[in-house]
Amino acid sequence: GKEIVVDDTRKDGDDVKFNARAFNAAIRAWAESDEPDAAIKAESILGKMRELYKETGNRDVKPNAKHYNSVISVWANSGEKGAANRAEEILKQMETSGVDDSSISPTTVSCNAVIDAWAKSGEEGAAEHAEVILDKMIKGHLNGSKVKANVRSFNSVINAWAKSRDARAAQKAEEILDRMRLLAEEGDEDVRPDTASFSTVINAWARSHNLDKAERALDLYKQ
Repeated sequence: GKEIVVDDTRKDGDDVKFNARAFNAAIRAWAESDEPDAAIKAESILGKMRELYKETGNRDVKPNAKHYNSVISVWANSGEKGAANRAEEILKQMETSGVDDSSISPTTVSCNAVIDAWAKSGEEGAAEHAEVILDKMIKGHLNGSKVKANVRSFNSVINAWAKSRDARAAQKAEEILDRMRLLAEEGDEDVRPDTASFSTVINAWARSHNLDKAERALDLYKQ
């Protein structure tokens, strides 16, 4: 198993340094774990890091964006009910804490992991949630944020729509693809559609109930 016990009962310098290594190793271990409670355990370790830093002021145990991102990814891959909501709550914690501490501010990786969590969730409204995060990334970057949407951001939203049971799924997936193409034409090479972008939209049309689905899929295949 991945169980790692962290002893945070002692507070002298050597033990704090030990705890920092132990916390980091524990989060990585749970991130690689397939155990059902991995996400809860990983998040509890992040909580212990926050508590220990608050108590000691020792920056060696201060969590940063990478620690938060790891926990978000564990939730995204957990398959647990409500995982996407939990992942987004952690993202919101980063946004709030990041106002005063840039080391905790969300990154592109943070946002992509939450979009991915929604795409994998299969929950009602998951695609809308994923697209809202993408829109915030795009608008935020236009307003000076360092967080920038990339191909993975867009592809994950396309995937969320393609997996949804919404009657508009294929159309919405293609609209995201069209946004990518427009931005790429305007000079943003970071969001130029790749093979996965097109194939996911084609598959979305293939699974749809639209009468012209074959024609729509073929049009994309030719591009």
